[in-house]
Amino acid sequence: MATKSTPDIVFSCPLCRGSLVTHSGAVGHSVTCAHCRETIVVPLAPAVTDATLAPGVRRVNTKIKKEEVLNPLAAELATMTLLYSETRAQLAAVREELHQTRLQEEQANVQIDARIRDLQRQLDRVINRLAASPKQPRV
Repeated sequence: MATKSTPDIVFSCPLCRGSLVTHSGAVGHSVTCAHCRETIVVPLAPAVTDATLAPGVRRVNTKIKKEEVLNPLAAELATMTLLYSETRAQLAAVREELHQTRLQEEQANVQIDARIRDLQRQLDRVINRLAASPKQPRV
């Protein structure tokens, strides 16, 4: 028997309970059961060698087309690219909002500082007037 580069898996058809063998690269793909001829999905199963196969187990022919693997990956890549673009746009919007908030904070701080200086000048005038006025005797 020829040596395979990927280990084989043995599984049972969920419809007819027939024993089947295929290569591990077919996990998750649709195959035709060699016993009942129904289309089934290859389940995840432990790897086995040809030496561990039971008598009567039939090998399933599972030629996987590149498109079966690449098309879903291309679709997932397109989705991820779109999500990446949307996320970058949202990030740019949040950065702009943060920038505007910082500008508003800076303007508010300038106004607060000006108001504090104004109140300090008023307080200094009141203190100077009190210091300059003659002291009234307490009764």
